[in-house]
Amino acid sequence: MNVDEFINLCDSSCVIFDTSIILDYIKLLKFSKKYGQKMKILSRIMNCNKKTITTLIYEEILAGASINNEVELKRKILYSFNIFSITENEAEEASHLERELRNKGLKRKGENWRIDFFIAAFAYTQRCYVLTKDEDFTKMLNCEKLDEAEYYVCKS
Repeated sequence: MNVDEFINLCDSSCVIFDTSIILDYIKLLKFSKKYGQKMKILSRIMNCNKKTITTLIYEEILAGASINNEVELKRKILYSFNIFSITENEAEEASHLERELRNKGLKRKGENWRIDFFIAAFAYTQRCYVLTKDEDFTKMLNCEKLDEAEYYVCKS
């Protein structure tokens, strides 16, 4: 999938942005001259209409911010996202996904693997796509590489 196709998708369908995408954007804002082309692509992606995060992603982003940056993050970046809260449906779907991967003998990586199960669960329950850098999502969802960036676009 190329960036233009993704922008069209994100303007018409819900897309959950994984923490890794938002952190990339924050980092690139500081060093935009060094990463000009990547910043141009990510800026286009960040301007799509139906971008979404979960309350877990919201917490992850704010927990990593300094107290001084929290207000700025909310005002400049996080305000533009729809935010999904976890319900019983997502908890049940996340447990099914976790059990399924465990039964396949697949190992979880990183410290935030449980959050990834919940994000994937939202893809199923809310019929959303997920935009991520995390290759682990390819074990839970149908993913394809975004041509011009090192991101995956995944769906249930």
